[in-house]
Amino acid sequence: MGSIDKEIQEQIKGKIKAEIQAEIQNQIKGKVEAEVEKQVQEQIKGKINEKIEAEIDAQIRGQARDKINKKIQEQIIGKD
Repeated sequence: MGSIDKEIQEQIKGKIKAEIQAEIQNQIKGKVEAEVEKQVQEQIKGKINEKIEAEIDAQIRGQARDKINKKIQEQIIGKD
């Protein structure tokens, strides 16, 4: 009977160890997925911010160009 009890204990121990390893792997997988998701979101946010900044810069340049052209026209008209 002693060897049967020992065999049962070993099987139980093996199953518990396998369950613990599976749980650890799931936790690690979850953490990795969360970190990857965070990195992806940060990259997307960065690209969106870059596009917004580029659009704002383009609008500012356009407004500045319009003001310069208006001043030039005023000076030309003023000279006549």
